[in-house]
Formats: sequence, structure tokens, C-alpha cells
Amino acid sequence: MKNFTRIFTLLIAIILVLSAQAQNKSDAVNKSAMSPDSAMLSDMDTAYFDLNYVEAPIKSYGTLFQDSSSRYTVPADSGTTSIFSASLWIGGKNESGELCLAAERFNQHGFDFYPGPLRRNNNPGTTDSLTSEAYNHVWKIDRSEIEYLNYAFENNISVNIPDNIANWPAHGPQDYSQNLAPFHDENNNGIYEPNNGELPDILGDQMLYWITNDNTKPHTESGGQAMGIELHHKFYGFRFDNPQNEFDDLINYQTFYNLQITNASENQYDSVYFGVWVDGDIGNAYDDYLGCDVQLNSFYFYNGDDFDEGGYQNDLPVQTVTVLNSPLLYANGQDDDGDGIIDNEQIGMSKFMYFNNSTGGNPATTDPVVGIEYYNYMQGIWEDNTPLYYGGAGHFSSGATDVVCDYAFPGDTDPTGIGTGGIIMPPWSEESSGTNPPDDRRGILSMGPITLLPGDTVNIDLLFGFLPSANGGKTTELNYRSRLDSLITWFHEARIPSNYLAAEYANISSDAKHNTKLYPNPATSHLYIDNFKAGQSYEIFDSFGRKVMSGNYQGKINLNDLTSGMYFIRYEAENQLQRKSFILM
Repeated sequence: MKNFTRIFTLLIAIILVLSAQAQNKSDAVNKSAMSPDSAMLSDMDTAYFDLNYVEAPIKSYGTLFQDSSSRYTVPADSGTTSIFSASLWIGGKNESGELCLAAERFNQHGFDFYPGPLRRNNNPGTTDSLTSEAYNHVWKIDRSEIEYLNYAFENNISVNIPDNIANWPAHGPQDYSQNLAPFHDENNNGIYEPNNGELPDILGDQMLYWITNDNTKPHTESGGQAMGIELHHKFYGFRFDNPQNEFDDLINYQTFYNLQITNASENQYDSVYFGVWVDGDIGNAYDDYLGCDVQLNSFYFYNGDDFDEGGYQNDLPVQTVTVLNSPLLYANGQDDDGDGIIDNEQIGMSKFMYFNNSTGGNPATTDPVVGIEYYNYMQGIWEDNTPLYYGGAGHFSSGATDVVCDYAFPGDTDPTGIGTGGIIMPPWSEESSGTNPPDDRRGILSMGPITLLPGDTVNIDLLFGFLPSANGGKTTELNYRSRLDSLITWFHEARIPSNYLAAEYANISSDAKHNTKLYPNPATSHLYIDNFKAGQSYEIFDSFGRKVMSGNYQGKINLNDLTSGMYFIRYEAENQLQRKSFILM
């Protein structure tokens, strides 16, 4: 399965899409449900997240991380992957009770998601291939670019605006949403004007942004019926070059994913589930286990034995996938979580299922093929329509108990029986069950069910949490929880360690409060700090937050060893740290 090349995948997609369109030519109802345009899109655009210790390919449509030559690689220079592929699944019932679903795995059979937004007026929830082609792009922006341009605009310095910022997809065409990609609207006129200093509003220190939908073409991957949903994707991460300890350094191994999902159609969908599907490969794909953490809304992959052949070898990590924000539970007029706010409770991880590579295992526990099988997995149901049972391998044929459960392999993270209807069960992991040999595992975490009304928007935040050197490869030795809990807490308390965000510079004063002044700015060879005492220390950082120089001030600072670009200088004045920016020509 994993030896399919990108070219072969695209050829299969083309054949299947054209076949599906040919079948619909005589069916006016089906044609109106999909785009009437039969033109094919050009090849997908690919950009790479490459800011910290992670390198990951991101495509303008199709699955995450699965490129012809690379995968989700950690550490970035190791050539070793922890994730092969990942995707969103979404499915629900329309008002006629029909299953509508979009879900992808490896794009071997085609695609369910394509680039671009959907119409909001004049046939809502539809699009055409020309519009889809116009958004066949991944916009990649570094915070260093934003910092540099902000400085240039504030100081009336003429600069060239990078294409990804100049052509930021802030607005949709006529009949589409007029507000797509977020930006800082300095004059509040609702129009993106980069030449007037208005810049993209990004997350993290590097963000990749793209827009997809499920209604440009027929669903040739899952065979599901289109829903008319529009998805805005933000894949981002942080970089912290001066960690004080291993916990601070953790952020350099992580990436985050924000999904904004809108029902752009005029249809109401009930019993809707959102699924996060991941094929995790901890180096060697065929010696892995997986499990879930009920309390932390997470699932994870780890090595099933003590050595990862051809991959991480003895340095065995844990790759986690965590829900940070999810859709809300059905409103019941109560404050169920005791935070003083009524009906703000999130669903979190409502189900966790796994399945095996189709080359092995019980046939009922392998890769889904048709739409109902994808939907069943999101509901905690095997392909043979039997539920997940607690124990063994989770299938009734594997020595499981007769207790139906919501979560496969929760270990000891469900002590009160949340996933077993209040029945207290002993810990259960793949290793402890003794049923499944380590192999190629795929996990599907789902959130639901909810009702999705026309125009409803759902936001989901995920963490792809890589935890290095996790003290071994087996369940009893994982020791992942304290580090994962720290990452979750940082996110919710908005104090993620970073070269740019407020966490590092919380105690640094603004320029306006003190009389110290940098000059000349822009500088050519030397930099002076007015009203700064000789002998006081300073540090200089480049636009990526890396320290490039430090010393004690002696009346001027020699910059001849630095290359042209934007820099930040940090020093103490009047008992407060100050951070100022300057440009070296």
C-alpha cells in the first residue's frame, strides 16, 4: 500500500473521477448536486512546514503529510517519520436520512476534498473547477516576514511584499464568502490592503494556510455523497531557540492544526461525526502499537517492541494526536462542567477506534472501503456492524469481554468507566491484551454526534505531539503524560514558549517608555544606543529568534560580522528589559 507513487495515485484518481462523471451525465439530479464543470484540476500545490524539529509536506488538497518523496519527519534532519498520512473525516445524515460523507486515507482511489471555497449565494454549497483551480495553493508565511514588514511600514521603509502575503486569499469571489483568510484590518474597512500595512493574521511562528471543500468533484476515495462543506486549514508551529530545560524544548517537536469547517449548503445534517484519522508509523511501520488517553482527549502510537528496525532504533518516541478544542455538546440548559457558563461544554474525544493494514488481521478490522464503513468506524462500530468490545483486540472474536465501549486501548486512563457506561474495568492496552502482534496501525478519533445547520461553523484544534525518547517502547514505560499535559496547558493558557510571542518577552517594555534610542536605523556597520551606559550587556537576535551576538556595550556595537537583514537587540535599561528592532543594510 505504501509503495504507491504519487504519479500512479493521480492516474487512478483521474480514471475514477472521469468514470464517476460519465455515470452522472444522464442524471440531472446528481449533476446539480455536484459541479457541472467536467474539467480536471492541475497538479496539487505542495509546501513544507520546516520551522523547528519537524518537516512535513502540506498539499493544497488530499491527505496531510503524504507526499511522493517525504512524510511527517521528526527530527527534521533524521529522515525518520512518525506519521505516514492523516486526514479529516466528516459524515452525517441529511433530512432524507441519507448518509453524506467525505473521508480520505491514501488517495489511492481518488479524492473527496478539492481546493477552494463554496458559494454562499446562487446555488449555495457548490463551486466550479475554475474557482477551485484559483485556490489550488498553500500559502506559507513565517512570523519573521510579518515582523519585518511591520517594522518597514512603521518606519516608512520601502520593501517588496512577498507573493504569499500580497496574494493572501482574504476575500472570495462574487457569490462566495467575502471573508476567507484572516488579516489585520487596520482601517476597519473590511478590505485587505497589504500596500497600506495590512498583513495576514497568522498563528504560531510559521503557518501554512489553504482552503478546501467536498463538492468540486464526486467523492472517488470514499464513494460518499457530498455535504457541501468548506474547510479552512491552518497548520502551524513554534520555534524556541533558547530553551531553559527539556520541557521548554518540547515545543520544537510539535505542530498544531486548526480546522474551521462550515456547512455552506442549504441542508441540515444530523448525527454528524468529525473524525481525525492518522496512519502513524514510528519509523518502521510494521512493529507499532497504539492506544488512547481518555482524560487527555488523545491517542498515540508507540513502538511495540524494544527496537525500531530501520527507524528510531533504541531512541523510541511516542507520537500523540490530541484534541485541544472540539465541537460543543448538545445544549441542555445546564452548566455541566461547573465553570459558571451554560452549554459551553465540548465533546472532546467521543470515540476512538483502530484498524489494521488491509494485508493482515481480521477482515472486519481492516481499512474501510465504502462510505458506511468510514461512518461506522467514527461511531465505534466494526465493518461487520458489531460494536467495539472491551478487552482482547476489541472485536468479539478476539477474546474481548461482553462490555461495549467507546475507546480502544485506553490503558488506565478511564478509571471511572466513562467509556464503558460506568462499568469499572481493568486497564487495557494492546500490550497487556496479548492478542495483537505489533503491526501497521491506523487510528480514528471521532467527535460527535452533533447537528450541523446551514451556515454553521465548527472549529477544531489539534496537536500533533511528538514526545522524544520516551523511556522505552512499551506501555508500562511510556511516561508521556506529564509532557503532553504541559503542552495542552501551554495551549489553553496562551503561554507557549516561542521566539516571537509574548511568553518570552512578557517582561520587556515598549520603546516609548524609555529614553534609550538606537541609531542609525537602518544601520550599515555600527549601531549606537543613546543613554546606554558603557559596560552594560546586550544580546542580538536574527529574524528567526536565534542569538547571533552578545557582549558589553562600549559606546558602539560593531555589526560587520552580520549579514543584511532584520535584527532585534535586547538589553536592560531602568531595571527593565527592552527589545528593539533594527535593519542592517
